[in-house]
Order: sequence, then C-alpha cells, then structure tokens
Amino acid sequence: MTGNKTVDKHTNSAQERSTSPQQFQHEATAAAALTHEHPSGVCEILLNRPKKLNAFNTEMCEIMIEKLLAWEKLESSKVIFVKGNGNKAFRAGGDIKALLDLEEAGRHHEAAHIFYRHCQLQHLIGSLKKPYIALMGGITMGAAVRLAMNAPFRIATENSVYSMPENIIGHFNDATQRLQGPDIFYSGIATHYVPAKRINALEATLDDLAVQKENTLDKDDINAVIEKFSAEDIDKEEKAPAFSLGGGIYEAVNRYVTRTKPKWHPPTLEQVDASEMKRKYFDAPIDTPLVPLIDQGGTYMEYLHTRFMLPKCSEILHVANTFGGDRERTVKHLIDKYTGKHGVKAKVDSLF
Repeated sequence: MTGNKTVDKHTNSAQERSTSPQQFQHEATAAAALTHEHPSGVCEILLNRPKKLNAFNTEMCEIMIEKLLAWEKLESSKVIFVKGNGNKAFRAGGDIKALLDLEEAGRHHEAAHIFYRHCQLQHLIGSLKKPYIALMGGITMGAAVRLAMNAPFRIATENSVYSMPENIIGHFNDATQRLQGPDIFYSGIATHYVPAKRINALEATLDDLAVQKENTLDKDDINAVIEKFSAEDIDKEEKAPAFSLGGGIYEAVNRYVTRTKPKWHPPTLEQVDASEMKRKYFDAPIDTPLVPLIDQGGTYMEYLHTRFMLPKCSEILHVANTFGGDRERTVKHLIDKYTGKHGVKAKVDSLF
C-alpha cells in the first residue's frame, strides 16, 4: 500500500518499457501504421490514425500486409503484437469516405480492389504461423474486427467496446448490439480480459519471454503470460461483472431460434433457383478470384485456437446436463479442461 492507493503487482516499472509512437520504425511517424521490431523478436504494429479513431485505410492495409509477410519469413521474429494509438480506439471501422469518393468518381474497380486487399489481409492474419496478438483496447467496430477475429489471441479490457454496425446500413447481416469489455470476453469475441493498467506489464513480460527463447514463441507459453495478467477478480462472485446473455436469456433466445417454425420463400429446396441464388448473392461485380498471400493449407472449417477461449454456452449447458445440473461438478470439469482459465467459473455461474 502507498498512502490510500493499492499497488497492483502487475503495474510496476514495466510501464516505462511500453513502446511510444516515436520509437516505431516506419518511415514517418505520420504513417497510418507504425512498426517496430524489438531486439527480443517481438514485432509491433501501431494503428496510427488516433484523430480518426484509427479508422482503417489503404495505406494501413498495405503497411500491415508488407510487414506481416516479412515477419512471417524472418527467423528472428517471434511474436506479433497489434494495437491502436491513443486511449479511445483499437480501430473504429474502415475509412468509408475514401470509398465513397471513389464510387462518386466512377472508380468502381479501385473501390473493389480496396475490399480485395482487405480480404487478403484477413486471410493472411488467419494463416500466419507466427503468433499474432490483437489488443482490442477501446472502440473495436466494423472493419476493425477483421484485424482481430482470425487471431489466436484477442485481448479485451474494461475500456473495450465491440459492435458490427454494418447491419444498420444494410451491408452485413450481423449483430449491431454494442458489447462492453466483460461481455466481449464472455461471448468469445475476445480470448482474454486484462485490466488496462496491466497491459504495459504484459507487453514487458512478453518481451522477457522472447529474450529467453531462440525461436518463434509457443502459443501455450503466450497464453500462460496473458493469463497471468488477466483479471482474477472476474471469478469472485461479489466482483464478477454480469454476462448480458447469461441466466435465462441464452436459453430463451436458443428456444426461440430452434422452436420457431420458419416461413421459407420458396417453401422447399426443390423450388430454389440455384443459378439465381448464385447470381444474386455470390457473383462478384468483377471476375477476380481472391488469391491468398500465403497458403498454409487447411480448410478453415474449424477454429484452431478454442483452447485459449472460454467454453461456449452450448458446451457449458451440455456438461451441466451430463452432470445432472450440478453446478460445482460442471465448474470443476470445465476449469480442469481449460487449465484454470480466468473467467470459466464466472461464465458458468452466469448461465445457471
């Protein structure tokens, strides 16, 4: 204790080791994304448009593609850490104005190419063999989610705000509800929940781990480091933040989705015009197939990093049913399976 303030054991001199924007190595600190390669092998990307809440643009996309491809091949790179400049946002979507300007000028192919490169970047992030960590600090909305969701490690803080607002403008059929930090974690969008005041110390510990290792960091070792700094209070009943989809809400939604008889049009699959369906929903306006920047094989039918996340609601309910609704046995089973992960107990409790 110092005076009346509690000293967090995770926030010490490590705060002084956080990389400032001036330390990043890209050719100009005004660049949309700055990069820094630490001697330890930790490679950082700083999304650098704080006045626009780090909104994604073409320059940012191209810098990220260039550096991720280089680091994937570089033997000395051991882990990649991506975060936003400033306290307000990781990234607040894409730069819509740039797209509108191209469309209004009739430059449709250039606008389509922006989406093409964005899709290539998303596939690249999901295909990297080098571990990739996304710090979803502050606003993480729309196109910002693309830089995080394919990553094995996605860290939310109490300041994180997640949403996919595209549905409002008819662009993408997804949830528009805003989720705050704990819900982002409980729902599986984030793999970890770390208090913002511990992030600098977490980065410093990752740097120390990289110094000790000669090669690419093992994902389980990275997970152990992040867990060390995760909010342990989340599993204490008196301090655990509520899960907005917990209690009877999840089951009620699930019952509605599974028991409500849909009204299909046309009413049978035999009446569906496959060629019209393809034309309307799948044919691109330009005939340019997406070419991956790297191809590591695999079908992407299953997410490979579920062990770093909290168990799904469906898994919790399945285990609970197996144990006859016994909460303590359910908690113990899942804590053992997820190797003591912070948040497992809180999520299980929220569903009972």
